[in-house]
Amino acid sequence: MNIHIKILSYILLSLAITLNSIGIMAAPDEKLEILSIDKLKKLSLTELMQVTAIPEVSIATGKKQSAARAPAIVSIITAEDIEKTAATDIDDVLETVPGLHVARSSVSYYNPIYSLGGIYSIYNPETLVLLDGIPINTLYTGGRILMGYGGMSTTAIERIEVIRGPASAIVYGADALAGVINIITKKAADIEGTETGMRIGSFEQRDAWVRHGGEYAGIGIGLTVDYHDTRGQQEIVAEDAQTQYDKLFNTHASLVPGGVNLSQRNWDINLNLEKNHWKFHTLYQQRNRIGLGAGVAQSLDPEGNYRSERLYTDLTYHNEKLTKNWDVTARVSYSDVAYMIERDFIIYPAGAFNGAFPDGMRGATDVSERHAYFDISGIYKGIQHHELRLGMGYRHGNLYKVTDKRNFGINPKTGQAIPPAVELTDISGTSATFLSPGKRKNWQLFAQDIWEINPQWELTTGIRYDSSSDFGSAFNPRVGLVWQTTPSLTTKFLYGKAFRAPSFQELYQANNPVALGNPNVKPEHIQTLEAAVDYRPNQKWHIGANVFTYRLTDKILFVQDKTAQVYLAQNAGSQKGKGFIVEGGWLFGEDWAFAGSYSYQRAEDQEQQTVANVPLQDIYFRVDWRISPNWELSTQANGILDRRRAANDPRQPVSDYFNVDLSLHYAKSKSPWNFSFAVRNLFDADVREPTHGPDESGMIKIPYDLPMPGINYFIEIGYRF
Repeated sequence: MNIHIKILSYILLSLAITLNSIGIMAAPDEKLEILSIDKLKKLSLTELMQVTAIPEVSIATGKKQSAARAPAIVSIITAEDIEKTAATDIDDVLETVPGLHVARSSVSYYNPIYSLGGIYSIYNPETLVLLDGIPINTLYTGGRILMGYGGMSTTAIERIEVIRGPASAIVYGADALAGVINIITKKAADIEGTETGMRIGSFEQRDAWVRHGGEYAGIGIGLTVDYHDTRGQQEIVAEDAQTQYDKLFNTHASLVPGGVNLSQRNWDINLNLEKNHWKFHTLYQQRNRIGLGAGVAQSLDPEGNYRSERLYTDLTYHNEKLTKNWDVTARVSYSDVAYMIERDFIIYPAGAFNGAFPDGMRGATDVSERHAYFDISGIYKGIQHHELRLGMGYRHGNLYKVTDKRNFGINPKTGQAIPPAVELTDISGTSATFLSPGKRKNWQLFAQDIWEINPQWELTTGIRYDSSSDFGSAFNPRVGLVWQTTPSLTTKFLYGKAFRAPSFQELYQANNPVALGNPNVKPEHIQTLEAAVDYRPNQKWHIGANVFTYRLTDKILFVQDKTAQVYLAQNAGSQKGKGFIVEGGWLFGEDWAFAGSYSYQRAEDQEQQTVANVPLQDIYFRVDWRISPNWELSTQANGILDRRRAANDPRQPVSDYFNVDLSLHYAKSKSPWNFSFAVRNLFDADVREPTHGPDESGMIKIPYDLPMPGINYFIEIGYRF
């Protein structure tokens, strides 16, 4: 462990001991002041948690417990937080999480990259995303998306729980490598009657939604329908990949300077039904006219667009008292995700490659997946001071459809060159397609024990076994020791191990002139050590800090195969990282609230080079001001600092930025109407997300990075029946 991490660990431990000595005497809360050490020792865990108001989470161990006591570093974003920041998309929300930066992919159509702890990759398979506890990562890319993501509206979101690090890998298994994000949707109890609203804003944004919560025939019904339409920001790209080829061929085919293509039209329908021990949930998402960002090959494409359809559904049975000692949960789920081209994408524009493609190099690909999942788990409380959780599960993934159409390459049906015409040639199902359909079957077994050693100490241990049909098996342990130092102070020491399964792209990608899959690649693995303190003397303020260090091995990289003259997926990389995060909140007076965080992280690859494109420092703060009983003003600022380039990239480091947002809310207690006005990037900062450095030929395809939106706004009005 690096000396700086050791020093920070000693500081945290010293802080815990110091606060322990002052917390009981100095805490202003009356209940805390009268607690002696002797009385503290006699309190149960439940009584300890009642001393201060601390939110509960279930993401860490699969059971509800205090966030302070959970054996993990957990961040919670509530519906109230979402409302105060006027976040309309989940990416806006996640950018506020300490240590998490939402970057953008230059290769994958501006899709978001949730970078945690300095772990960063194009398709972001290292971060596991859950929808009401169900994994939604795909087989194709390993990330949560095929291609047609198009964001996720916040209208139906009740809360988001985020774990940094692999602490929940025992419960959720594969891909819980860098962290886990659990999106919890609104149930009947979270919606007051019927609510409707509309929003208009910059980039021709037009949104509308309706929510309803109620009970009929003993069935709780929570329904949200959301519509979103936008032209998207069209910030200018000065040079793209075709610009570089124009320089080689002395042509003028590039469409730059031109705006990025980020239009979209979305529908989201979320339904939750509850009765007694049963819960049924389904989410249908349709994404239409989704633009291709900076282009499929990082060459601007103002015409191409695609659509996607996603269906997630699950049925859960939960009985806390199935027997005297057993709390049992059983769940079945099904998902179907399809990505389809609506209008052929232009890989390179008309006139590309010295006129070889008079109508442009074009293509169209479709990919569809289905997933079926079953799991059952039980918490056994028949052993004094222990909660033993046992579980098993089975997941069947089927990438069942791949369509490949193009106007370039060789047609294996004829052995002739495909004509560079506007009409594309379908080579689906042939030996020349980029990927073939495939299946993955995965069995999981896990055991976890929460041992209350005494009222102050709790030890969580667990082990998980995964067996897959295509990459073998894996064991992953975890240990979490939580010390309730005082009723207001918690200290944690955590160790976790997790793995990421190789994606079908990394295993089976074929007929790509640059990069090929390798069926022999193994999963990536990570081991993490963390220490943390959380101090909450009362409901007015709190502060938390944690340090971490990790080592990532067997990292899958595309390494040049000199024999075949292509890049082949191999377990050729490693990465080690360390850092610390400090966060807190303060309610001062009756009308002001502050929340903020500072994150520092540093990651190095196997060449001991700083990992490219991730911020070494991340600063966030938010101030809420209740101007009057009916009006509230919220200001938030996010600073992304010290992003380095790859070692072979001659460009200057990525520019730092501070992005400031402002939102004004009106809501009168006895009025059905509410109103919001928000301004994003208030000072019109030049915000950019890094593009990749030189390829094998030394070319930088988009030299000046990906431009993010400048100043923009929206106005929102809602009505509650």
